[in-house]
Amino acid sequence: MPLPKVNESLVLVDFEAESVQELRAGEEDGEDPIYDEMLTMAKDEFQGHIDNLKKMQKLSDPADWKNWPPYKVLHSIKGLARTLGMERLGRYAESIERLKETIAQGDLEEIIETVEKVFAETMEAIKQHESPS
Repeated sequence: MPLPKVNESLVLVDFEAESVQELRAGEEDGEDPIYDEMLTMAKDEFQGHIDNLKKMQKLSDPADWKNWPPYKVLHSIKGLARTLGMERLGRYAESIERLKETIAQGDLEEIIETVEKVFAETMEAIKQHESPS
């Protein structure tokens, strides 16, 4: 079964999302917003999720996924993305998460490549938004 594709029509980052607005509260008053801190933490957390998926690729028996299957990793990526307004990444992660146990070991390479690409595009969009030319 083919994997879902990224919905390119979605914005990379919804800066107007309620969660983003809450994390950026106080920015106009000179307060240090927690959004930037959360982005820094998200990079490390995201890399941890990718590392987990890469470890799963190397398992000789997908039955070893029993305690931490790929869809649970995608669930965590979805939560991370949605908290930070990463709309496109969050929706893609959700579409993969919905596959549950039907995710095959051979699917992981495409999933990892796609998630890494969308995350990089998202971080670049955030960077451009924070410091427009």
